[in-house]
Amino acid sequence: PFASEAAATPAIPEVDRLVFEAKELIQGRRFDQARPMLETALARSPWHRGALAAMGDLEHRRARHREGLAHVTRALRLDTYDAEMNFLAGNLYRALGQQADARDAFGWAARSTAYRSAANVQLADLALVRGDWPEAERYARIALDFNRHNLSALDVLAIVGRKTNRQATAREAAAALDALDPLH
Repeated sequence: PFASEAAATPAIPEVDRLVFEAKELIQGRRFDQARPMLETALARSPWHRGALAAMGDLEHRRARHREGLAHVTRALRLDTYDAEMNFLAGNLYRALGQQADARDAFGWAARSTAYRSAANVQLADLALVRGDWPEAERYARIALDFNRHNLSALDVLAIVGRKTNRQATAREAAAALDALDPLH
């Protein structure tokens, strides 16, 4: 169905409806319309997990990383092991240049199957920044074990192959990239 069931609407708590509508607006890139809804939801329910996640994501998109991190950290106080919140926290920490905190958050996110490949690619990227080629390769291979079509992980392997003068690794990654995305 493409329309919501009108009879169900009164049964859904108002804060949940606001968060749902705000998330829909965010997906449509109507951030300015979503923000007041999330602010209202958080004013009425300051610990609403969905509102905290959506506001953290919205602030990240607006490059207001500290503000986003404040929302995400609040949600992590409810559940330290929340994979979605840890993944978002990792992105926010990374944007703030807090590499150790980013690694910690991505490490927790990687424990969830929903974020395993993406979080391990982020960990591989962080290892690349540090010049830790073995660690970058290890995380890229973990990401590929879970999603063999992960283009970012293949990018990391190609870089590691070039940086470590292991041409076979670089060629293998480049060939896999070419097979999956010929315009890459």
